[in-house]
Amino acid sequence: MEKKPLDEKSRIIIIESEGSLMGFICDLVSKILRISPSQIGPVPRLTKEGVKSFEFLLGVGKLEEGLLLIIDVDELLTEEQRNQLSVKREEKKMLEGEVPTLQLVSFSLADEWYALELREIQEVMNLPKITPVPSTPSFIKGVINLRGNIVTVVDIRQFLGLEDRKEKKERRIMVIKAEEKTCGLLVDSISQVLRLPESAILPPLSTIEEVSLEYIKGECQVFDKLLILLNWEKIVSSLITAV
Repeated sequence: MEKKPLDEKSRIIIIESEGSLMGFICDLVSKILRISPSQIGPVPRLTKEGVKSFEFLLGVGKLEEGLLLIIDVDELLTEEQRNQLSVKREEKKMLEGEVPTLQLVSFSLADEWYALELREIQEVMNLPKITPVPSTPSFIKGVINLRGNIVTVVDIRQFLGLEDRKEKKERRIMVIKAEEKTCGLLVDSISQVLRLPESAILPPLSTIEEVSLEYIKGECQVFDKLLILLNWEKIVSSLITAV
């Protein structure tokens, strides 16, 4: 249809579809009707196939004053738009507490993205001076003084057997409490804090080879990237055994 400029007769019709509100601009509003389902007939096949705008029709209402074309609102939206509405509905449910969620801190290791639950992390700090400790596994980088407390620093990238990379200034230490002991995890960089529905976390693929599956709690897609949620309890157990 030819696009018509907006004028004083133009109106916006607000429609609710699957929990989301949408506004449709129309040239004018005539009246509100109530019609029986028996008054609605199917769209003629030749008409629907012959005109592209008729693809959006749900049916044809038969009134005394003529025919009424009934629009299928859902057909007006593209698949991408429907997906966007679905995401917004999930976000709304999370904010209202209707959907169980997880708060995650995402970070990078060897150019891949990993995460731990926020509740497991006490703080994130810049890389301080680390004092080496002799006769310890290679992934133990040493200890730091954290406000009078001695904290062991673990290079989690090396512990997980990931590819070694050139040291970066973006490296950070995540301080974590584990079995009454405080531990510092050395990571390549910190990305962000995320809130995701628990249902978004899927079982890890058996094809993942970079990290042993026993250390992975699940995975999910975030902003077109694969985010791997680590199983901190398993990692702690292995660290204690190794040390």
